[in-house]
Amino acid sequence: MKESGVDLVFDQWRGFAAPKGTPKMVTDKMSPIVKKAVESKEWADFTASVGTTPQYSIPWPSPGLWVRRIRLQKRLWLLPGSQNSPLLRKEKAPL
Repeated sequence: MKESGVDLVFDQWRGFAAPKGTPKMVTDKMSPIVKKAVESKEWADFTASVGTTPQYSIPWPSPGLWVRRIRLQKRLWLLPGSQNSPLLRKEKAPL
């Protein structure tokens, strides 16, 4: 996009989720496995090929925190003048 005169930053989120009520011992076992995958050369090569950077994040202790983060991010995107605001785009992004 920068070559076209638009200085745009693109971010893509990927994650793992478990059903509500999943025992902590299960999430405790999965977390290091996911971390190892995120930090692997294969994942680094893939993310580089699509223009993103891998980053591991500790497990969220509550789904409510994730929901609040998404709602906050959505409000920030909708602020006029925000770098990521759909209001700055000529076309609306699909939801």
